[in-house]
Amino acid sequence: MDLNFETIPAELRAVNQWVLWKFEKRGNGKPTKVPYRTNGQKASSVDPAHWSTFDNAVEIYTAGGFDGIGFVFSDTDDFVGIDIDDCIVDGQMSDWALDILAEFDSYAEFSPSGHGVKIFTRGTLPGGRGRRANVETGCVEIYQRGRYFTVTGNAIQVGQTVKTCDDALADLSNRYFAAYNAPESAVTRDEQTSDKIVERATRYAEAFPAAVSGNDGHGATFRLACCLVNGFMLPPETAFSILERWNAACVPPWSEKELEHKIESALSRRGENDGFLLESTETQIQHSAVEAEPDELREFNVCLDEFLSRFQKRTPEGFPEHLFDVPGLVGEVADYMLDQNPIPNRILSLVGAIALQSVLIMRKIRSIDGITSNLFMVALAPSGGGKQAPQTCIKNILQRSDMADCYGGKVTSDSAMAEDLVESPQKLYLWDEFGRFLRKTRSDVGGAHMNAVQDMLLEVWNENRTLWKHKSFSRRELSRKVDSPCLSFLGMTVSEHFWDSITQSHLTDGFAARLMIFDTGPRLRGREIVAADPPDSILDQVKWWRDFKIGGDLDHYNPKPRIIKTTPEAGKLFTEIDQVSWQYTSESSVSIWVRAIEKAKRLALIYATSRDCENPIVDEAAAFWGCELTRHTIENFVNRANDEIVAEDRFSQNRKRVRGIIAEFSSKQNICSRSVLLRKTKMKSRELDEIVDSLIQSTEIEIKSLANTKRGNATTYYVAR
Repeated sequence: MDLNFETIPAELRAVNQWVLWKFEKRGNGKPTKVPYRTNGQKASSVDPAHWSTFDNAVEIYTAGGFDGIGFVFSDTDDFVGIDIDDCIVDGQMSDWALDILAEFDSYAEFSPSGHGVKIFTRGTLPGGRGRRANVETGCVEIYQRGRYFTVTGNAIQVGQTVKTCDDALADLSNRYFAAYNAPESAVTRDEQTSDKIVERATRYAEAFPAAVSGNDGHGATFRLACCLVNGFMLPPETAFSILERWNAACVPPWSEKELEHKIESALSRRGENDGFLLESTETQIQHSAVEAEPDELREFNVCLDEFLSRFQKRTPEGFPEHLFDVPGLVGEVADYMLDQNPIPNRILSLVGAIALQSVLIMRKIRSIDGITSNLFMVALAPSGGGKQAPQTCIKNILQRSDMADCYGGKVTSDSAMAEDLVESPQKLYLWDEFGRFLRKTRSDVGGAHMNAVQDMLLEVWNENRTLWKHKSFSRRELSRKVDSPCLSFLGMTVSEHFWDSITQSHLTDGFAARLMIFDTGPRLRGREIVAADPPDSILDQVKWWRDFKIGGDLDHYNPKPRIIKTTPEAGKLFTEIDQVSWQYTSESSVSIWVRAIEKAKRLALIYATSRDCENPIVDEAAAFWGCELTRHTIENFVNRANDEIVAEDRFSQNRKRVRGIIAEFSSKQNICSRSVLLRKTKMKSRELDEIVDSLIQSTEIEIKSLANTKRGNATTYYVAR
């Protein structure tokens, strides 16, 4: 879209709050409008030193190299920006957007994409901070500070000025953001925050390593957000300002929306040792970052490492509490598993209960569009993290309910799996050390027999309503045929083994897209338990499903599953999650999101049949739970995959391996020298040196030296940044 600078109101042109911007692609492939200073360096929307005059910004833009100019909203004036996204379709503006425009008698223009509108007004923003709300087909965002708007000058009404619209701002805020607005009498956190705390937090962020894509960048950013919000107890706006300054050094920098999402995610973790950076304990030095020397800051970070790792190792957004609330059998089984686990991990218990319910209703229940309950789930947990207890509970429940033939043991080949399905066409595999299986299916390893297992899993996923034939042999008795086979698996592995093993090929061939990845967090403290048999209430419900056969004794050979109704409200939720894939452009992200609707529908069936075995229905509650759990697992998987997925070429794989070794040594405060790397990687010297040089150039590691007083020389070693 062409720019028209002459129509931009004089009120905006008069202030020195202008930046440049250009489109850049992030790790997920989505284009982002990145702000720049007139000197060509990235700009911050909270640092006035990065802004320029209107004329200067236009001059630099006209010279080329940038996609446009932008206006920064500051707390030093009363300008307010309203961004109405995705409100123009096929040249027609939505009614809800027209209603908003009619309320504001102030300058408005079309966005660069031509699909949105931006309104510039004056006034006081109710609630004190910017907000975002979804509205029908689009969304509305409103900001007064800490943000910048792209400016096109393509005015909706030529000659319009920027006017004060307090009444319209109040009405808009009450309509879309009432739930967020604090009472007028409330004292804001900004007023309670001392300058010293803010300065300490700022110094802490300056000493915090910049996030680097491919090196757990999402985790590092979320960790710092948790430190600012939950450690220094800063209000969101103050924390965002500090986080944005730190973001300028990240490779590449995050977008404003991504930073805001990290702050909001950190806020959701409030209550977990709040204020830990404002206090001192016997294991922590007395900290005042204003006076502290760099060495003291590093020492303090080491003291905090164990505590902060809880934030970094958990799934980036945390596990939503409401997803644990599943009525009926799933909830009861999850409680039983939690009670029987020496490591009380709630996520592991929930995943185990879902896996059990999935096998109980296989070939007995399906939706009207043919969806069944088979799921491919993987639980990531540390060594000693409680992975064994859910498996033991599932096996005990199946055995005591005379359903032991539904349990699948260790997978060794596709032929063995085919024999299992002939014996019992409904199967649940409890797959320990799943990361090792993934590694054997990598294209660079060439494990043909494990690739055959993966291919078979993909077949069964798609052919659970038809006659499936494994292989054709000249001897007919060797051929294996099953009508409507269904299988689920619950894989268990250490997080590091999973991410070290999965590659881009797993995404492109569709296998990873069918997985549901559950990061169960760090290892929790152990406890004493009293071993107990499964409660009768659980066994009775499991036996009910065992005996449920619409087709009588022929169900084993020719199943007649019951068709479960889906309400219109549930159907609408499924449609919404199916549309998410259109927001992505990278092939890997799209391949994962296109399977979201299938996963959500399978989970909704599990919820509905758990709640009511005799009259199940996929209603809004079942669909909401299925969609939310699907959304949570996919979002976390996509975010982490951007940092962790192993490339196919040997150099990238070895580079990731070397970086991981250095990071492990650094976390334990051990020295990782060149000789250590040669010994651990068994690489040739030249190959290792090339990898180390690339890591240094990308600032992912740094070189340090340690004086050796006995030998009179120094030892060179590497430290992860």
